[in-house]
Amino acid sequence: MPGTEAAQVAIAQKIAEEAGRTLGGTHRLSPVDVSGSGNFPYNYKTSDNVFYDQTWTYLNQLIVPKGDGLVGFGDVLGNRYGTLLNALNFEFSSADRTRKNQQVINQMQLAQAIVSQYEQIYGTITQQQLDVSGQSTKVDYITMYKLGQWAKPNVLRLTAQNIANLTDVLPNLPASAQPLLSPITSYLEEMVSVLGVLNSAGNASVLLSTLKRNAGQPSADNGGLYTMPDGRTHIGFEIAEGPETIQSGLRNDGAAFTLTMSSTEAHENNVQLSIGGKAAGVIPVMSLIGISAQGSAEYSLHDLNTEDSRFEVSMTFKGVTGVSVKPTSFYQDTQSGWWNPQPLREAFANHGKDVSGWQFQPYPTDESFSMMSYLAISRPPDVTVNFSSGKASSHARSLQAEGKLAISFLGVQLLSGTQHYKSAEMSETSGSEGYSITFTPAAAAGGALDQRAYVLGAQVENPLKQGS
Repeated sequence: MPGTEAAQVAIAQKIAEEAGRTLGGTHRLSPVDVSGSGNFPYNYKTSDNVFYDQTWTYLNQLIVPKGDGLVGFGDVLGNRYGTLLNALNFEFSSADRTRKNQQVINQMQLAQAIVSQYEQIYGTITQQQLDVSGQSTKVDYITMYKLGQWAKPNVLRLTAQNIANLTDVLPNLPASAQPLLSPITSYLEEMVSVLGVLNSAGNASVLLSTLKRNAGQPSADNGGLYTMPDGRTHIGFEIAEGPETIQSGLRNDGAAFTLTMSSTEAHENNVQLSIGGKAAGVIPVMSLIGISAQGSAEYSLHDLNTEDSRFEVSMTFKGVTGVSVKPTSFYQDTQSGWWNPQPLREAFANHGKDVSGWQFQPYPTDESFSMMSYLAISRPPDVTVNFSSGKASSHARSLQAEGKLAISFLGVQLLSGTQHYKSAEMSETSGSEGYSITFTPAAAAGGALDQRAYVLGAQVENPLKQGS
């Protein structure tokens, strides 16, 4: 939407408003500038029932504000999520850290015995292993990270009562680790006063390393999504509505609305628009609607008439329907999926506070993280232009003979790829001033994956900030 003049924003806001009303008013829709991404590839399953990679790419985008309530598409969502995970860590408050460190000092001999025995069994604990676990000492690596992995389902729940029977708490403990139970039990018995934060830190350590792995190295085993035709496995996204449900919604002519825009003043390059009787501002006439045939120049509405005339544009959006989208959630029981906003949300909330919990190190310079949770879509609109005076120009008449037309609206092609508009239909009354011309989308051509739905608006959320 080049320039995003006030009139362009007003048009986009009205479309989102009418779409929301048509869908029952249950979603807070923001107007969307789709330039750069195009319209939505709604047939998201291939003939082999595999997720379509272009739909996946569309979903894997952050939403960014563009001013006056308008939003557009931004950076890759998965990349931004991974960057935040890499800055995330579980930190002790100063009081908890002092208590915990004092206990470790008091039990130095036991700690050294645990590390020595562990390394005799599994080899030296490397710096890379410490980095993956988020721990700074070897004894914490064992008593928090490894115990967390050996717990089930990777949730550590140590208490003063159960540490004497660690095999009950650690059902995933390998047989090779049995010799560690005695020194670890003795160590934990002396750490009773800080078991709560040890549980939290251990669970956090395992969770963070799992989220990093699942988000950074998605696979069939950890809930990754295989797509075609690129033949790759990505982080997963889910669409609640099946392809048939979306197609049925797009075929429903009863779910429709018409947007009417009138020019109150006409000039060579700009027009003053009103929407629903309210002034909407000035817009370049070519930015409003452009029409072209194969190999021809793009014509503005002024090019279609023999004189600079006031006009009224009616755009009818049929098949208004909704698409609910979300990332594939992380499931503790199966350790699959990648999307878990809770640690990041807590880290934002904990910023500047001396509390035990999730913190960012360093704190992100950009706190924004908006994503779409719902798209309102429709078939590309029927477009009718009524001129109050003048006659059809030679350019307009030539469009009646063209089999394939391209129409842009607010600087973005309404149809792309194999899709196009049919020959223009003209209505003139002999002896009268003015005329009307109508552009209607042709029947869908090409394969199912080539089809695109017009994006009317999006519900936008920032799941990482409290109260959003």
